[in-house]
This record gives sequence, C-alpha cells and structure tokens, in this order.
Amino acid sequence: MTMRTTILLCAAFLTLPALGQAVTITFNPPSGAVDAVPGSLVGWGFTIYNESSTDWVSFSGSALVDETNPALGSYMDLLGPQGGPTDFALAPLATWTQAFSDPDQTGVGEYAIGISAVPGAVDSGSIQIMWDDSTGDPLTCSDCYGGSFSQDVAFQVTVDGQTTSSVPEPGSFWMVLIGGACFAAMRRRYASRNLKSDS
Repeated sequence: MTMRTTILLCAAFLTLPALGQAVTITFNPPSGAVDAVPGSLVGWGFTIYNESSTDWVSFSGSALVDETNPALGSYMDLLGPQGGPTDFALAPLATWTQAFSDPDQTGVGEYAIGISAVPGAVDSGSIQIMWDDSTGDPLTCSDCYGGSFSQDVAFQVTVDGQTTSSVPEPGSFWMVLIGGACFAAMRRRYASRNLKSDS
C-alpha cells in the first residue's frame, strides 16, 4: 500500500459520521431530581432526539449506575420493554417524548422508595440509557447494525419528610361523629315506634 493510498483511507475514515453519538436525551424533570414519601413510586419522563440524518436508534434499556444509596429503593427499567430493538426504532432526525406514568408503564424507569425509608434520605447517581445504532431501519434490515452505545444522565431521589397519616382530619372526625349521632337518633325513633305499636 502506497503512502498516498494510506493518507486517502485515513482521510475517508475521519470524515465518516460517528455512529451512535448523535442522540440527545433530556429527562423530565430536567434536573433528574424527584422526591416523594416512603412507599411511593417516582419516575422520569424523557425526550430523545436522534440528531443523525442517516442512522436509526433502538433502545435496549436503562439501569442505575454509581448509586450513592442503593438500599433506599429499587429501580425498574421502562425504556427497554417499549423501545427495544425487536419492536421499535427511532428514525433519523426524529424525536420521541414520553411522560412518566406508572399505570401506563411509560417513561425511562420507575423508582420504588422503600416503605421504611427515612425522610431526608437521598439516592443519587446516573441512569444509563443504552441503545443500538443502525445504518438502516433495524426492523427491516438484518445487516445494518452499527454498534451499541450508552449515555449517563444524572438522577436524584429524595425521601420527603411529610408522610401520609391514617389519623382522620378534624373535619372528617366531626362528620363521622355527626353521622353516628344521626344514625343513633333514627334507631331510637324506630325503636320507640315499635314499642307503641305493640301496646
């Protein structure tokens, strides 16, 4: 191989677009910080933009990495099951947006805060988003695989200091008391009518 051929090959290689590097991921909330009381489910919505004009993207999942307090709760990936390589691909220059919803199982993932979590406790780190890049639609092209990639996005879960209480509010207490008194009065009236009719 001549020096000129080597230089041309190197120049051609350097001008090729980098696969998998043109994906922008934004969380909702943008800071990645969520908080809730012990026993709650929290999660993150997202917007993903495929900046490439040629490559397709399909998602293989998400996972927590570099957690500071893994005992605080547990994480469940929602992105992989809905954006996976067997049934979903994000086209070039396309955007995919989802809000977090536990009933619909949408968003990046959900975090179940432990029931015995102490208010003020924090777990933070990164949520790693993993995807496969393809030079064509991976659902119809069997030989377009371009590689696997990932990006870390910061997250933080804080246990809120306010907890739910099973003690009724004062207004609720009085409503129950008045309802019970009305029931007792109706019962007494019914009983006195039955005594008069028996006489």
